[in-house]
Amino acid sequence: MSRVVGVAAGRLPRLAVTPGGDVVGAWCEGPEIVLRRLGDDPRELGRVDAGGPPLDLAIALAPSRAVVAWTGPAGEVVALPGGRLSAGPATLCAVAAGGPHGAAVVAWGAGGDVVAAVSGGPDPWSVPEPLGAGFAPQVAMGPGGTALAAWSGPAGEVRVAERPPGGAWTAGRPLSAGWEGASGLRLAVSADGWAALAWTAADATVRVARRPPGGGWAAPVAVSAPGEPAYAPRVAAGPGGALVAWHRADMAVRGAWTPWSGAPAPPSELSDATGPSVYPAPAVGAGGSVVAWRTHDGAVVARVAGAGGWRAPERLAGPGATSEPPVAAAGAGAAVVAWEAAAA
Repeated sequence: MSRVVGVAAGRLPRLAVTPGGDVVGAWCEGPEIVLRRLGDDPRELGRVDAGGPPLDLAIALAPSRAVVAWTGPAGEVVALPGGRLSAGPATLCAVAAGGPHGAAVVAWGAGGDVVAAVSGGPDPWSVPEPLGAGFAPQVAMGPGGTALAAWSGPAGEVRVAERPPGGAWTAGRPLSAGWEGASGLRLAVSADGWAALAWTAADATVRVARRPPGGGWAAPVAVSAPGEPAYAPRVAAGPGGALVAWHRADMAVRGAWTPWSGAPAPPSELSDATGPSVYPAPAVGAGGSVVAWRTHDGAVVARVAGAGGWRAPERLAGPGATSEPPVAAAGAGAAVVAWEAAAA
């Protein structure tokens, strides 16, 4: 990773990467959702009138299209292209896209259930169907078009399901023991089909489960140090493994590389030189890894890792950032970080 580009965006900034390595950002400006290409050749791609300020926003990119989903002011779920998927009220909309035909999946919570709708590329969205009781869904799309879903079950357990291209969803099954107290689930899939799922358990440790292409989920492993309460885990999948980042109760950012097979590496201290910090976001690309976070005074900081290890933290902006700064690994060894600024 040779450089990091920072972008001050509007409300609810989100980033996604095309298969060719271009980064596209989506954020809200009043009732409109703005799509903009970022990086070396920035330009606006379009605007959508959401009918009111969205409550949540998600973006995903497939080889042939972009998919944007949001929950509207009344909790309705809307996807573009497609239109309204649910009248609501719904919470925490998540979207993923991929596969050779641009398949997409949107999931949300509604009435104590996790609900999902799928689209096979140019095909219209399926009738939304419940995947099981629970909340806070996460979705991902494998390179072959298999959709993965994960959520917190009613007993605090982690539950997972999947849907092969053209097939039906499997029954949701527990990936962790009951009363896991799982929170902050995050799901990611690499370009070659490996998946990683991270969450914080009831004992305040961050755990990660891995899934090989076409296989089943392995038992979760702890990646944070025992006795150091860890929160808000985020995960990025890439060549050879997944990078997991979190902040501790003392507002120190940590990260751990988790190879697709074998034991996770010991956590790395990332933010000690920048003071109290929260909400780290990782990204992994062919040129290395990057983690961005927000300091207690609203500065945005990024730190890059390559063959020689972690480089010194780079301050991108601040103070004044008010959101978790999403990060995306672009092509040509670059990364893009976005954040919501106080004046936006």
